[in-house]
Amino acid sequence: MANRSAGNRRERRLPVFGIRPDLMPRETASSYLSRLAYLTGRSVPDMKTEVGLDVRSIDLGDETAIRLLSTKAGMGHGALARWSPRRHAGRIWRLHGQDLGTEMVDRTFFRFCPACVAADLDRGGRAGSWMRAEWTVAPLRTCPEHGLVLVAAAPDRTPFAPYDYCRTIAFLEEDVPRLADEAVRHAPSALETYLRDRLFTGTKGATWPDGLAFHATAELAEVFGAVALHGKAVRLTRLTSGERIAAGAAGHAVLAEGRAGIRRFLEDLIRETRTGKGVWGPQLAIGRINDFLDARREDPGYAPAVDYVREVVMDEVPLDPDDVVLGVPVGERRVWNLRSLAREVGTTVPLLQTILQRNGLMSKKAEFRASRSTLDVGRVRELVALLDDEILTLPAVMRRTGLTRRHINAVVDAGGFVSITGAGKVYNAQHRFGARNVDETMCRLMGGEPVEAIPPGMMPLGEARHAAICTFPEIIRLVLQGRLSRVARLVGVEGLDAVLVPKDEVARLTSAPSRGLTRIEVQHRTRLSQKPVQKLFEHRVFDLEVVRNPVKRSEQVVATEESVGRFMRDVVGLHPLAKHHGVHFRRMKAIMAAAGIEPLLDPVEFHATFYPRQTAEGLNLDDVDPNDVVVTRRTRSESIEHSNQVRKATARPAVEMLREVAAGTEGDDDEPAGRKWTRLGRSRRIKGEIGRKRVPSRRWVAERAI
Repeated sequence: MANRSAGNRRERRLPVFGIRPDLMPRETASSYLSRLAYLTGRSVPDMKTEVGLDVRSIDLGDETAIRLLSTKAGMGHGALARWSPRRHAGRIWRLHGQDLGTEMVDRTFFRFCPACVAADLDRGGRAGSWMRAEWTVAPLRTCPEHGLVLVAAAPDRTPFAPYDYCRTIAFLEEDVPRLADEAVRHAPSALETYLRDRLFTGTKGATWPDGLAFHATAELAEVFGAVALHGKAVRLTRLTSGERIAAGAAGHAVLAEGRAGIRRFLEDLIRETRTGKGVWGPQLAIGRINDFLDARREDPGYAPAVDYVREVVMDEVPLDPDDVVLGVPVGERRVWNLRSLAREVGTTVPLLQTILQRNGLMSKKAEFRASRSTLDVGRVRELVALLDDEILTLPAVMRRTGLTRRHINAVVDAGGFVSITGAGKVYNAQHRFGARNVDETMCRLMGGEPVEAIPPGMMPLGEARHAAICTFPEIIRLVLQGRLSRVARLVGVEGLDAVLVPKDEVARLTSAPSRGLTRIEVQHRTRLSQKPVQKLFEHRVFDLEVVRNPVKRSEQVVATEESVGRFMRDVVGLHPLAKHHGVHFRRMKAIMAAAGIEPLLDPVEFHATFYPRQTAEGLNLDDVDPNDVVVTRRTRSESIEHSNQVRKATARPAVEMLREVAAGTEGDDDEPAGRKWTRLGRSRRIKGEIGRKRVPSRRWVAERAI
């Protein structure tokens, strides 16, 4: 009971050292213990036997041992414990609230800045130099104050005992100036700046690396940077300090961008393997990153990085469902390659490649081998479901349905038979159809009411097509879409000839409303002759569109109703204007010239004279001086010249107008009138120009002169 008295407790709290060093900023407990032992003439192991301090526990950061050291030194223990690395359960080290993992704290040797140590020795002697807490953290390799790479020291030590910092520095005292001169100069990298700020001020949670543990951020950045700078097979243990500093900076740039930067970096790595060899898996795709994270997937500090890297690999690499990525099976496939998809649907790689290219799911330029060409499962899901069926060629469909080739192509154009290869508009391409799609389409086409004779008002498809002046696919589309009130099937007749449809209803549904005025209709509407209307079309005075002729089913150029009406409201011809004012058209033309009103369009080129309607019709003829009105007639030479000009203003072929309107571009006014002729199937071209009046052979095709 005597040991528990108040007097004994006060005696134990009294300091036992008559002299002690001042605690320096961010000094570790092991450093302070070494300085205290040096000042009292003891070694670090002597502090246990003579003073009763557990030096090993102090080296491990035990708070009780550090508190006892502080008590015997006569000071508080808070700052000393805060900046001393402490080992927790699972051999995990923590410093100032940051998780340093199991291998980030150096305990058998230490690193120091020779410039800082030299300044300490000049200021306080051998006991004036102290170990900074950041020197014990392995990823912090430079001194931000002096821009030097830290130098490693190998102190003498006994097993299970901490090294003696002060005695090691005393042994190196003479070499410190030389070490400072020979030290590699390197500014702190972005990673070191981030880690030092995080260690001193704490985690702020503003960036993606803040979601990782301290040691995970440091090590992962160096691994990412090493792979980026030295390749996927890099070994970090073989890199120098300068190379690891550069690797940390490169990796931190990737991590600082968050998920987007990591995905872009990993996708670039995966893209590099498309041209290589070997089994395409996580190891081949991301190299050393896979080894590194696979060994640390159980560490909670790496969990966000492990999960996200696993997701990126599963999204980009064609893995089988039973493959394992960073400890987790793939489960549902996310990416196909050509070979695995062909094996899944039971077809060949060339046919599958053609199908994917025709459906716009794959580039026509094969950049990689079949095992390296990837396909997103979401995009090809519908195609996979379609291919998971019996694939039929066109002859097989003919045998299965009894339809002719012409009828099958019509059903394809109508949207009934779905060509998996998309060969409808590809020259010399071959169709492939799914058996289920063929059977379902035939059931809809031939599912009408069976009749023994043709009912009144109904016709077979072929006759109804001619009566309604429509195409075969249009009438088949009406049947497939169920838009007809009645569809019958003639018993005893095979193929589509057995399908009966109402004639009048088909004609009504297939007749398209007029979308504009043709040239002849514009002539009737404006009361102009053919040549002026032709020129108005050529110069795009009207708004033109390309529509299909309801009778011939061919494309033609029409003018919109609005543009024709606008032209008639704003423009008036010479003859209607003369009739409006009640004068002869020659005198009307002279009056307009005397009034200073010029024609809107070139009368020679347009074969007509047009004036602004509001100005011309509002003109008061009494205001025009009769002496200024001079009615003249052309001389013979002027008439000949005018005739030549009119003859040169030749109308352009309708097919050229159709091409220009369809392409949405205006014609070239400087284009020569001649054309060059090229023979079909041959590269030889006849030189020179051939006039428009010459009719070429059918074996020749005209090209516009360039």
